[in-house]
Order: sequence, then structure tokens, then C-alpha cells
Amino acid sequence: MRAEWRRYWQEMRRYLINFPIGMGIALIPFFLELQEHRTKGQVAWMLFLSLVFGLVVTTMVMLAFAAVYAGLTLIYIKTRFQLWNSFLLQIAVGLLGAVLGIWTAAQVRARLTGRVVEKNALFGALVAGGVIAVFFLLYNGFQNARRDMLALKAAVAEARYQALEQQMRPHFLFNALNSLAELIEAGHENSARLTHALADLYRQILKHSGLKTAPLTAEIEIARRYLEIEKIRFGKRLRYSINLCEDAEKLYLPSLVVQTLVENAVKHGILKALDGGDITISCQRTEAQLYQLCVSNTGQPVAATTSQGTGLANTRERLALLYGTRHHFKLESDAAGQTVASFYFTGEKLD
Repeated sequence: MRAEWRRYWQEMRRYLINFPIGMGIALIPFFLELQEHRTKGQVAWMLFLSLVFGLVVTTMVMLAFAAVYAGLTLIYIKTRFQLWNSFLLQIAVGLLGAVLGIWTAAQVRARLTGRVVEKNALFGALVAGGVIAVFFLLYNGFQNARRDMLALKAAVAEARYQALEQQMRPHFLFNALNSLAELIEAGHENSARLTHALADLYRQILKHSGLKTAPLTAEIEIARRYLEIEKIRFGKRLRYSINLCEDAEKLYLPSLVVQTLVENAVKHGILKALDGGDITISCQRTEAQLYQLCVSNTGQPVAATTSQGTGLANTRERLALLYGTRHHFKLESDAAGQTVASFYFTGEKLD
């Protein structure tokens, strides 16, 4: 089925809400005159007529929309000229359907009761039907505009997220190449080994490119490989440990976030400390049914770090786009004097 016709059926399904609404409106006069119907013993008969009236009017309105929209869809397929978004056109079609529906319902009622509907009553019904049709078209227009606005906001957020994710990969690569350049300039014997390790690591990073969330275990493996590369550079000055919760294999989190926090710990903590330090990566479940990931280091205290760099700024924004205010990203010193970067995540896979 062509995309245009799929959209056509989606629109028609949305307009089906007019049926229960139309039936409910048709019953209003019945309930207003319920006591009179009881006196005359015509409750069941008048209820039946009211339902028939509502069904006929609503069906005609739907048929008017279906016919006009089908014609406009054909025009769009042939000429790529679109008219359906015109609100005045939708009001005109709704009014036409209401007028035809009320007139048809009046004829049906006359056949069933044997009485011709008076002109004043028919005119009043036409006016009321027109007002109701315009009201529901305004309501449908508001709902469509709201849906489009939400879709646009989602598209903007998605584009922003992708832009941030694209920025983080070159950011990592530039820092890694700077480390490699330092070793080459110093004539380090492991420069070639580091080059191959860096190529393997970046290949792993590209494997998860384009994903909003990646498996926690895969992200931890990227961070571990990165730390192994940095150990070639720092030697015994860099030590690390990884502690994960039992269900870590089932968890997902934003790609490259762990590696970014580890990279920040190395750059602003271990590098600036004369004796180096320890880096600990941990993940645990909280009482709020969220997971907390922490990257801590015993190097230079947080007061001397640069906490607003590109990597951390992008990390904060990506977490906000995915988890709203729940992420509670923090960069602080704990009671033991360690620098701790932490955030909360749901563990869900997000496409």
C-alpha cells in the first residue's frame, strides 16, 4: 500500500471518534424530554429514533470526509498538490456532511413515523449540527496541531541527540591521538602497540555508532580497552577496577558515556596527580528502580578539575534528552576525597 493511502486510513481512523460523540449528542434531546416520553409511553421508540438520527448524521459526516479526502489523496498522488491541510476546507466538508446527514435523518424519521419534520425544527437542527460540526473540527484541528508539535519536538530532540553523539566520537579520537603523539615524540617502545590498540578500540566504538543506547557490558568493555591503552602510557601510575551489579548483562545506557567519564578521570585526575591514582567503575541498582553508574578516581581533587568540558557538557545534555530530570548527573568529591562522576539511568533499551 502506498504511503499516501496509509495516511488516508490513519486519518479516517482518527475521525471515527465522531461516532460515539455524535451518538451522545443525538441522545441529549431524548434525555431532556424523557419525562414527556414516559408520560406518552414512547421511551423505547424515541430512544430508537434518537440513535438512528445520530447514526445517520455521523455516518454522512464520515462519508463526506472519506469521499473528499480520497479525492484529494488521488490529486496529491497525481500532481503532488496538497489541499487537505486547509482548515477552511475541512470546515466546509464537515458542514456539508452535517447538512446532508441531518436532511437524510429527517427523511428517515419521516418514513418511520409518518410525520414530516417541520421546517423550523429542521432549520434549528441544521444550525445546531453546523455549530457542533465546526466545534469538533476545531477540536480535531487542535489535536492534530498538538500531535504535529510533539512529533516536531521529538524530531528536534533526536537531531540534537545525534549531533551530540557525533561530537563525542571525534572528541575521544582527538584526545587519544594526542596521547599517542606524546608517546611517539618520547620514543616510547610501545607506540606501535598503542596504535594498534587504538585502532581496535575505535572500531569497537564505531560498531555502536548511531545507537541511542548500547549494552552496559559492551560500554564497559570499551572503557576497559581505553584504560588498558592508557596503562601503556602511565604504567604503574594508573590502576583500575570494575564492579557491576548482577543483572548488568541486561542493562542498556547511552553509548560512550562510560568511556567519556573514564577519559575525564584520566585527563583531569590521574594525569595531574604525581603518583597517579585508582579509577573505579561501578554500577548498582537503587531503591527507586533506577541504576546508578559511578566513575571515581583518587587522583587530583575535583576542585582542580575542568568540569565544563565538551565531553561532560555533552554527557549531561544526552542524559537529559533520554531521561529528563531523573539522571541527576553529579561531579563531586566524596568523604574519602575521591572525585566521583555519577548518574542514574533506567537500563531500558531505547531505539
